[in-house]
Amino acid sequence: MIRKPFVYAECGTNRILLRAGRIPGPVRIAFSASGLPEAEILLQMVPCNLATLVPFCFRELYPSQTPVYPASEDTVLPVSELDELKYILETENWCKVLVNGQEPDFRGVRAVNRNGAVWGNVLCILERMKQLAPDRLDYRWDPTAGILSLTSGENRIMARIGETHLLVNGQESLMDGQPYVTEEGIPVMEIRAVAPFVQGAESRLDERIGALRINL
Repeated sequence: MIRKPFVYAECGTNRILLRAGRIPGPVRIAFSASGLPEAEILLQMVPCNLATLVPFCFRELYPSQTPVYPASEDTVLPVSELDELKYILETENWCKVLVNGQEPDFRGVRAVNRNGAVWGNVLCILERMKQLAPDRLDYRWDPTAGILSLTSGENRIMARIGETHLLVNGQESLMDGQPYVTEEGIPVMEIRAVAPFVQGAESRLDERIGALRINL
């Protein structure tokens, strides 16, 4: 019986679920139905020590396992604290980068939008652009010197890890921060600072879906 003072019979048969309480003693259950005489049953609830029952059942069913018992109620965290463990607020404004409508595999380095400057795995973007337009650009990454070189048409671009300026045909073009290398050796820099110098490329930040669109 769940939150109702009655239960429905099926083909003349019915059943109830009786949950044991913590206090022993008599329990009276009465039955009545239209057109039938009333009936009742008296049950005697007696105390039972479950501490010895649980280990016995566990050993019989799982002889090779060690039983683990639930913690006492006073060790359970409040619901609010559990919710905080289940959901952690994002600390970055993560962003997608789409090249001709497709999102490259960033190899675990998520792109992030920092005040309109989109940072991410620049090598993945350049590789996808080269696949789509092999005659428009060439690039080289020197991990030892930490230098990225890019050639596209008449443009010659160079970026160095740890330096905020981007050299474009010998002229400095400031980026919104310093490029860096992840623990896996992946260079991360401002993609919007590099992509527009690729011949025929256009970049636009789509705030509606949180994505940087690069079209060739």
